[in-house]
Amino acid sequence: MSRLRIGPRLALSFSIIIVLMFVASAVGLWQFRQLQQATAELDAANQQARAAVRVHNDVLTLRDTLGSAAESRDATRFTQQAQRLQTQVSRDIAEAITALENSPATDNPLTNPINALRSTDRVLSDQIEAMVGLAEDNSWTELDSRLDVEVRDLVIRTAEVANSVRIVSEAQLTTVRSQIARAEQLVFTTTILAAVFTVAVATLLAITVTQSIARPLAS
Repeated sequence: MSRLRIGPRLALSFSIIIVLMFVASAVGLWQFRQLQQATAELDAANQQARAAVRVHNDVLTLRDTLGSAAESRDATRFTQQAQRLQTQVSRDIAEAITALENSPATDNPLTNPINALRSTDRVLSDQIEAMVGLAEDNSWTELDSRLDVEVRDLVIRTAEVANSVRIVSEAQLTTVRSQIARAEQLVFTTTILAAVFTVAVATLLAITVTQSIARPLAS
């Protein structure tokens, strides 16, 4: 550096400092993206649990609403309620399947709940069609039996799905929270080290440049 003129010396010093700042910023940006990914996985796990619980609540609502409609012995009312609720449950099942398929793991641990939801959607469609036919035929006793047995089975099945998803989601949440904590600590450590190193290098460069300028002037 002593062979360079004052202008190039200063330019080189500032360039080194800028490079160090750029490297520190790049490391910070990479860690920030890691935090973003972990946060997205955290949100996905929460959405999966909520979606599974929503389907279970839908089936509970269907059971109670259709039970009340069956007690009225009004085939038109029963048919309207059954078709409306089937549409709602099928829509929420589709949304739940989409959420469960959005798993960061290569081997999705939610494959069984996904298959159970698809099966539930098919079974529910068949049951609703059969119960509407019974209502139109005024076969209320048989319809009551179907509500008591078959819809109850769906309630149990969706409860098991919700519980399975909850267990997997809680495990994912624990892992992601640990990742976020480690990433935050690494960001903090990296930022401090980068700042200290940059200041140290800047100070060393300043001393070196000052000495290289002062010596020729003194002589």
